[in-house]
Amino acid sequence: MWKDEWNVKIAEIWYYFTDAVSLKEIEMWTEELEKTFTGRVVGVKAPSCIVAPQKRRPEVFLVTDSVDFYEAAYREKIPFLLYLHDGNKAASFKKVPYAVTGLKGVDYDYMDKIYRRLFGIPWTILTTKRCVIREIAEDDLDELYDVYKDPSITRYTEGLYQDREKEREYIKDYISQVYELCGFGIWAVVDKVTGKLIGRAGFSWREGFETPELGYIISADYQRKGIATEVCGAILNFAKKELQFSLIRVLFERENIASFKLCRKLGFEEAGDVLIEGKEMCQYVYTG
Repeated sequence: MWKDEWNVKIAEIWYYFTDAVSLKEIEMWTEELEKTFTGRVVGVKAPSCIVAPQKRRPEVFLVTDSVDFYEAAYREKIPFLLYLHDGNKAASFKKVPYAVTGLKGVDYDYMDKIYRRLFGIPWTILTTKRCVIREIAEDDLDELYDVYKDPSITRYTEGLYQDREKEREYIKDYISQVYELCGFGIWAVVDKVTGKLIGRAGFSWREGFETPELGYIISADYQRKGIATEVCGAILNFAKKELQFSLIRVLFERENIASFKLCRKLGFEEAGDVLIEGKEMCQYVYTG
């Protein structure tokens, strides 16, 4: 059975709010949080509770509107979320990666994703019957090269760098410049049973186009099993519901019969050929 090798366990959520935050708001937030969180929700008394290295636990997450608590958490590398309001907006908060202006929606899932981003742990985007779609990570490097070693994979798409260290740097930049800024991108496709990376799928932005483009590759060993249809169908649903994409595009060479068949299965409609870098490409669009 598939197991998330980057499993995150937030055991305690600590909070410290100044008097500027109403007790009613805190109570409503903790009540909602406890519906999705199986650990402890703890009100913190003083900054010293989190700055003592021997007491700091890596599975703690802090939510605060206090300058002192923010500075202590940042210094001690404790994952935190800053709550901004009229009472603290004028304060000097430097290098704040995540902040909110309301507690509604600040649940375990939201904090888990912040925790993962701060510590370089890939997000799980969604799951299908047979696969997990998650962000690419540096640790995927060997398996990526294993997927791309079959010449058929690069027949219609770009390959990886021959220099593995260049590809590693590309992955690091992609995480910080695409995942973190856009919230989406090309993700890893993982076999639930084996935990093996078997492909990539997701969205990119092609220069000269204003709509996202769906792209995918599936390892040669896993082709002709309906996995591309399963994965891309789930990603399209995710894009409509979560990313609010109203139109999604696919571009492929006329000889790429597999992509043509996939588009038909997923409900894409033909939108006319386009010329890209001197090459005629078939264009299909999806509106859901």
